[in-house]
Amino acid sequence: MRLLINSEPLARIDYVEILTFPGLEETRQLAGKSLIALAVFVGGTRLIDNMVVEV
Repeated sequence: MRLLINSEPLARIDYVEILTFPGLEETRQLAGKSLIALAVFVGGTRLIDNMVVEV
């Protein structure tokens, strides 16, 4: 995900996190239900998105 975002010249990552769901504890891998949360600046605009995924 970071590689794709960083390939855009105007994009600057504020944060990308993977959290357990619903516990919201930090983790390094997707397992069961997880929340992916990110914020990215594109030019002067800060875009924020969160998504629950299940593996």
